[in-house]
Amino acid sequence: MMDQLEETILRDYLNAQCRVLARRHPYKDFLLVRTLADQHQHAAWEAKQGRQQRARVILSALERFHPMSTELILVCRVTSDPAWALADWTEGLHRRAIERLHSALAACAVLAGGYDHDYLTPRRIYLASHVARVELSRGAPQRAASLADALTAVAAGSARRWPFEDAATLRVPLHGNERMMLDAQLAKLRSIAASR
Repeated sequence: MMDQLEETILRDYLNAQCRVLARRHPYKDFLLVRTLADQHQHAAWEAKQGRQQRARVILSALERFHPMSTELILVCRVTSDPAWALADWTEGLHRRAIERLHSALAACAVLAGGYDHDYLTPRRIYLASHVARVELSRGAPQRAASLADALTAVAAGSARRWPFEDAATLRVPLHGNERMMLDAQLAKLRSIAASR
């Protein structure tokens, strides 16, 4: 069940995404992208429940419905690649999970730099934190802690610490709800890494 803070962050994210997409695309395209994103989340939930094969079937079926516009395909990658990564990660396919997360991060970078999706910084840090989680689960706590430290610095305003594509398009420092949630998640990740 989503708590109030996550719900507020999601609502703000969706409003910002709608604002950006409405500049160039009909509202029906935004609805399609959002419907696909909801279904990607359903597939991720299936993977969390241990039903990886079902998650993969759902994700494969959804790929046929991705829009044809380059921008909208990238928007779909931001939600589909992490769901694929979760299915991979829960099956112990760590390298593939990290590759999928890198794909989502690259899509975010192109959207931010080439299509003015100025709301993606918190999502990019969140996705990068998942890379750290996969590193932790594959037995690299030092790498996970180092990445968590870098992401905390990025959220605080040090874009130069960003270890992925296109740091220039990050809008940092983060403030408010996103900062509070990401700081808490990254602190927890560092604590777990330190105990291993």
